[in-house]
Amino acid sequence: MLFAALHYSPRTPPDRIDLPPVLQEHGLIDGLILAGTIYPNLLRRIESIHMPFVAFSNNVVGMGDEQQFDQVGFDDFNGTLHATRHLIARGTARLFSPETLPTRGFIIDSKATGKECAKRN
Repeated sequence: MLFAALHYSPRTPPDRIDLPPVLQEHGLIDGLILAGTIYPNLLRRIESIHMPFVAFSNNVVGMGDEQQFDQVGFDDFNGTLHATRHLIARGTARLFSPETLPTRGFIIDSKATGKECAKRN
Protein backbone atom coordinates (compact mmCIF):
# COMPACT_ATOMS: atom_id res chain seq x y z
CA MET A 1 0.00 0.00 0.00
CA LEU A 2 1.28 3.42 -0.92
CA PHE A 3 -0.13 6.78 0.14
CA ALA A 4 0.45 9.80 -2.09
CA ALA A 5 -0.83 13.38 -1.98
CA LEU A 6 -2.06 15.02 -5.14
CA HIS A 7 -2.57 18.77 -5.37
CA TYR A 8 -4.80 20.06 -8.15
CA SER A 9 -7.53 22.60 -8.74
CA PRO A 10 -11.13 21.66 -9.51
CA ARG A 11 -10.76 23.90 -12.58
CA THR A 12 -7.72 22.09 -14.01
CA PRO A 13 -8.59 20.21 -17.21
CA PRO A 14 -8.26 16.44 -16.61
CA ASP A 15 -5.44 16.02 -19.12
CA ARG A 16 -3.43 18.74 -17.33
CA ILE A 17 -3.46 17.05 -13.89
CA ASP A 18 0.05 15.79 -13.17
CA LEU A 19 -0.15 12.32 -11.69
CA PRO A 20 2.54 11.01 -9.32
CA PRO A 21 5.31 9.12 -11.15
CA VAL A 22 4.25 5.82 -9.57
CA LEU A 23 0.97 6.07 -11.53
CA GLN A 24 2.74 6.84 -14.77
CA GLU A 25 4.88 3.68 -14.64
CA HIS A 26 2.89 0.79 -16.08
CA GLY A 27 2.81 -2.30 -13.89
CA LEU A 28 3.76 -0.73 -10.54
CA ILE A 29 0.21 -0.09 -9.31
CA ASP A 30 -2.84 -2.26 -10.06
CA GLY A 31 -5.55 0.00 -8.61
CA LEU A 32 -6.35 3.05 -6.53
CA ILE A 33 -8.43 4.04 -3.53
CA LEU A 34 -9.21 7.75 -3.81
CA ALA A 35 -9.70 9.62 -0.53
CA GLY A 36 -9.64 13.26 0.48
CA THR A 37 -11.48 15.87 -1.55
CA ILE A 38 -12.14 14.44 -5.01
CA TYR A 39 -13.26 16.57 -7.95
CA PRO A 40 -14.71 15.20 -11.22
CA ASN A 41 -11.62 16.22 -13.20
CA LEU A 42 -9.46 13.81 -11.16
CA LEU A 43 -11.92 10.97 -11.77
CA ARG A 44 -11.77 11.69 -15.51
CA ARG A 45 -7.95 11.79 -15.39
CA ILE A 46 -7.74 8.42 -13.64
CA GLU A 47 -10.24 6.96 -16.10
CA SER A 48 -8.07 8.20 -18.98
CA ILE A 49 -5.13 6.01 -17.87
CA HIS A 50 -7.43 2.96 -17.52
CA MET A 51 -6.54 2.43 -13.87
CA PRO A 52 -9.18 0.66 -11.76
CA PHE A 53 -10.23 2.79 -8.79
CA VAL A 54 -12.71 3.14 -5.96
CA ALA A 55 -13.53 6.55 -4.49
CA PHE A 56 -14.93 7.47 -1.10
CA SER A 57 -18.19 8.90 -2.42
CA ASN A 58 -18.69 11.17 0.60
CA ASN A 59 -15.57 13.05 -0.58
CA VAL A 60 -16.59 13.57 -4.21
CA VAL A 61 -17.49 17.21 -4.84
CA GLY A 62 -19.47 18.55 -7.78
CA MET A 63 -20.74 15.39 -9.48
CA GLY A 64 -24.48 15.68 -8.91
CA ASP A 65 -26.36 12.65 -10.22
CA GLU A 66 -23.66 11.64 -12.70
CA GLN A 67 -21.66 9.50 -10.25
CA GLN A 68 -20.91 6.60 -12.59
CA PHE A 69 -17.85 5.11 -10.88
CA ASP A 70 -17.05 2.52 -8.23
CA GLN A 71 -17.57 4.11 -4.85
CA VAL A 72 -17.85 3.40 -1.15
CA GLY A 73 -19.83 5.69 1.15
CA PHE A 74 -19.79 5.96 4.90
CA ASP A 75 -22.31 7.01 7.48
CA ASP A 76 -21.05 9.84 9.70
CA PHE A 77 -24.01 9.65 12.10
CA ASN A 78 -23.93 5.93 12.84
CA GLY A 79 -20.13 5.79 12.78
CA THR A 80 -19.97 8.51 15.41
CA LEU A 81 -22.77 6.88 17.40
CA HIS A 82 -20.98 3.51 17.58
CA ALA A 83 -17.55 5.01 18.26
CA THR A 84 -18.95 7.16 21.08
CA ARG A 85 -20.85 4.24 22.63
CA HIS A 86 -17.66 2.17 22.53
CA LEU A 87 -15.64 4.88 24.30
CA ILE A 88 -18.36 5.49 26.90
CA ALA A 89 -18.57 1.73 27.59
CA ARG A 90 -14.82 1.75 28.23
CA GLY A 91 -15.27 4.49 30.83
CA THR A 92 -14.27 7.51 28.76
CA ALA A 93 -15.99 10.59 30.22
CA ARG A 94 -14.45 13.50 28.33
CA LEU A 95 -14.50 13.22 24.55
CA PHE A 96 -12.98 15.50 21.94
CA SER A 97 -13.68 15.24 18.26
CA PRO A 98 -12.16 17.53 15.62
CA GLU A 99 -15.41 17.70 13.63
CA THR A 100 -16.62 20.27 16.15
CA LEU A 101 -14.31 22.79 14.49
CA PRO A 102 -16.26 25.38 12.45
CA THR A 103 -14.55 24.36 9.19
CA ARG A 104 -16.40 21.05 9.01
CA GLY A 105 -19.64 22.67 7.77
CA PHE A 106 -22.74 20.51 7.53
CA ILE A 107 -21.05 17.45 9.03
CA ILE A 108 -21.03 19.07 12.49
CA ASP A 109 -24.75 18.59 13.04
CA SER A 110 -24.96 14.91 12.11
CA LYS A 111 -21.91 13.92 14.17
CA ALA A 112 -22.95 16.01 17.17
CA THR A 113 -26.37 14.34 17.08
CA GLY A 114 -24.69 10.92 16.95
CA LYS A 115 -22.70 11.75 20.08
CA GLU A 116 -25.80 13.04 21.88
CA CYS A 117 -27.72 9.85 21.05
CA ALA A 118 -24.87 7.68 22.30
CA LYS A 119 -24.70 9.54 25.60
CA ARG A 120 -28.48 9.26 26.14
CA ASN A 121 -28.70 5.53 25.37
